[in-house]
Amino acid sequence: REPSTALCPRTVLTLCLADGRLLVKVSGTRRDRNDRACASRSSRMHMGSEDYRRRPARRETSAAKLACGGGVALFALLHLSGALCALGTEDRCLLSSYDAVSTTELDLKHCGYSELPVAVAGFPALVKLDVSHNALRTLPSLPLSLETLFALGNHFEAIPPAVAALPRLRMLSFKSCRLRSLGEAPLPPSLQWLILTDNRLTALPESLGTLVRMRKLMLANNRLESLPASIGAMRELELLRLANNRLPSLPPWLLEMPKLTWLAVAGNPCVAPAPARASLEQVRFEDLDLGATLGEGTSSVVRRARLHGAPVAVKLYKAPLSSDGRNVDEVRASCAVDHPNVLRWLGFLEEGHGEHEGASGGGGSGWRLLGVLEWAPGFSSLGKPPSMSSITRDTYPPEARWSGPQLLAIARGIALERLHDCSKRRLFTAACVDRHRPR
Repeated sequence: REPSTALCPRTVLTLCLADGRLLVKVSGTRRDRNDRACASRSSRMHMGSEDYRRRPARRETSAAKLACGGGVALFALLHLSGALCALGTEDRCLLSSYDAVSTTELDLKHCGYSELPVAVAGFPALVKLDVSHNALRTLPSLPLSLETLFALGNHFEAIPPAVAALPRLRMLSFKSCRLRSLGEAPLPPSLQWLILTDNRLTALPESLGTLVRMRKLMLANNRLESLPASIGAMRELELLRLANNRLPSLPPWLLEMPKLTWLAVAGNPCVAPAPARASLEQVRFEDLDLGATLGEGTSSVVRRARLHGAPVAVKLYKAPLSSDGRNVDEVRASCAVDHPNVLRWLGFLEEGHGEHEGASGGGGSGWRLLGVLEWAPGFSSLGKPPSMSSITRDTYPPEARWSGPQLLAIARGIALERLHDCSKRRLFTAACVDRHRPR
């Protein structure tokens, strides 16, 4: 800001997006040096774009200053989500930078691949492979040791045949691709967790029912008009997400599945949208005074706030769609519930249309969706989200303990809520029909 400290006119800035960070390199000398020295030192310290193409991007984790005579180079790292290195290739994207014999996990997401190197088959101990957010249309042969494969955000129109040859595969994700079919080859029978959310599927093959170990099946945000009856053979299935499809009815065998405890069906023609309570009105965003963030999930952020001076919690949705379908259906169903064992919604705000193909983007300009919930001081979550091993079950810290009276109070609350909803015939019709089944 002063002539004595300003950088010289020959200052060079080199930018590179790398692994979610923006690398900014500023090189030059101070103006109190002559132009010749400025040019000389600046050129010595500057790494040109040709060098960046040949070298992996630097991976400093904190800002550092390097001095060379009168020249100063400043490295600034700014965190960005989902960014690629536009001018180079990172170490983690080069298979040659790993020990093929001992490597058990490979993180190759956001590497700009249109074809996955065939050398990946030469990793005999590989258990987890993440190739998400590239431009892949097919896959080469993969290590037979693979148990987890993430391939979301690519250009697949069918699941590649290479997946069928993985005898140990437990978890598979082709979320937010362009799938129109599951491919000709049947999927590995070892699968327990299959994520096909946010694609273009109109039908599913009968062979899907051979996956009898399946515990979590995610099919929301597709174009399904029916379900194969063979899914009824998945006797271990605990979670089934069918929201935001085109199902005109639900098959009766769904209620015969012995372990199914989570069923999401909103946003289908067979389900009428839940009307909000008559006393509930939309709030104005200008009336909210947003405060600190209380928590964040995949589809929303919860913040402390004040509405007309009263403390509340506000749930702000990131996009119109989530793994459970349209978020507006969640808002409307939540607004319809009025029960002492359910956190009460005080209002909501729905602006714009948010119609779009995938769940990964926003709802467009002017789109906004949020819910205002009662403030519940002193409450905390009993558990944490499921792990890769628990799949559908919540996880708890080792020190978590509850006394007999506490567990009894929880059980009584659940029982009272169940009786209330069944007697009123409100939301949980399936639970009412299935009321005689022991849990």
